[in-house]
Amino acid sequence: MSLPIVRMCLIAVMIGSTFSLAFCQRATMDWWRRFDGPFHGSDILTDMKLHPSGIVLTGRWSGNPAGSDTGTILYRPNGQIAWIAHKPPLNCCLNHAIALDVDDAGRVLVAGYQDNADRVSDLFIVSYDAEGREEWRTVYDSPYGFHEVVHDLALDSSGAVYVAGEAYYDIEGRRAWLVAKFDRQGRLLWEQIRLPSPPVTISSNAMQLAVDKVRDRVYVSGSFTNGFDDEFVAQGRTLSVVRIDPSNGSIIWENRDAGPTGRGGSPFRIAVAKDGSLYGWTSIFVIYNNGWQRTGGLATRWTAEGDTVFYRLDQSEDPRRHSIGYPNATLSEQGSLVLGGFHRNDTLVSKIDQSGVFSWRNIYYFSTSDNYCQSVATDIAGNAFIAINVHSDEEIDAGAARLYPDGRLAWYRVYRGAARNVDNANQVVIDGKGGVYIGGSTVHQWSSISDWLLIRYCDPIADADGNGLVDMRDLEIVLETFGTADARADLNQDGIVDDLDLSWALAFFGSHCVPEN
Repeated sequence: MSLPIVRMCLIAVMIGSTFSLAFCQRATMDWWRRFDGPFHGSDILTDMKLHPSGIVLTGRWSGNPAGSDTGTILYRPNGQIAWIAHKPPLNCCLNHAIALDVDDAGRVLVAGYQDNADRVSDLFIVSYDAEGREEWRTVYDSPYGFHEVVHDLALDSSGAVYVAGEAYYDIEGRRAWLVAKFDRQGRLLWEQIRLPSPPVTISSNAMQLAVDKVRDRVYVSGSFTNGFDDEFVAQGRTLSVVRIDPSNGSIIWENRDAGPTGRGGSPFRIAVAKDGSLYGWTSIFVIYNNGWQRTGGLATRWTAEGDTVFYRLDQSEDPRRHSIGYPNATLSEQGSLVLGGFHRNDTLVSKIDQSGVFSWRNIYYFSTSDNYCQSVATDIAGNAFIAINVHSDEEIDAGAARLYPDGRLAWYRVYRGAARNVDNANQVVIDGKGGVYIGGSTVHQWSSISDWLLIRYCDPIADADGNGLVDMRDLEIVLETFGTADARADLNQDGIVDDLDLSWALAFFGSHCVPEN
């Protein structure tokens, strides 16, 4: 196998209406892994999370004559595989892992759906201990007996498991909003199924969960597909965000939104802030006329009681020609919402404060062709890390970047596998100790066969002496150069070594690279 090309570059950044050029600073690649499933088919990575022992991934392995398999892998920080959990198809055909979560003890919960003997999919949950040993598995079939599909899984502070998805409730394929709760041994505690109301709504689903583990609050985002017009074209979605009672799943409050066109958009992605409020973001239609569609980015914040704190709709400067959207976001430690998405064909990243005001809104031109932000993460200092799909001639490369808290580019790297490969960067996860994980897939040249792709970059942010470790010597350099413009100790590159640089050196003390071994 040939080594990948990892490139650094000079890119253009648009801040408001002003272009600036940014040189990529150094971020070391510790290692990369390409995992081919046991049956050498099209393997799809669907989710990854930090684990006390490294990074855990789950997804689908195809190629098994009996059907697709579910695989879960724990990688240690040095790139070694700690364990692999393999779940073959129960009867035949489909077996998809969709989402996972990890508790503080390292227990891993994986949810997905599998075909039963009648080739109707049921929802499943598997629990693994910290060493990858299966503790239990449970299969859920709704009272309607048709397909069940899972979209998300989350744990609460007690270790109970919530799943969100949809249940098909008739032979015509109409779907209903589904949320269920299981105890930490996998026993069903309750289920809530919300049927749509034909002809006003024809289908509904639950897409994402957000659990406030401190206050024992549970939120669910989803959508209701509206009825058909005279030409039998679906009239869009009404987006839904609800808070549910964790004891029985009943709805405490619900907010619905169809957007400025009444056609809605993608279901909200949601996250709980430290103060207990709820943030949501999505892409929503701002123009919808005879099939001519343009989207804008929407960010909003609600109190725990469901009251709207702000509602911020962001559109292109020329919304009739260009779409923008915010499919990805994360909450920073400082309470700001960092949104990642697209403006036309380029990467758009914005930062919104707690009152809904933009702190900055930047377009990044990572290539002369299409490039899209796929995932965002932030560290304790407010640095933003993004995963990017970077299109070039006849291929797609996996990009990664770090942005300073004010939106300036700190570094940008591109992984390129074999010539004409498609290398997707779909997720970014940071460990707070200098490790930046990029997860996605790589497609074999001239084929549809794909493997999982995992890359670890080393970015010990406060490494003033450049030895790959933030230690006492780095603190000494910051103190020795305090008040100067010494580039080594000016960790946030704002032109002066000051209190902020010292706070970064303390916050990231102990961060280090983990070379492959």
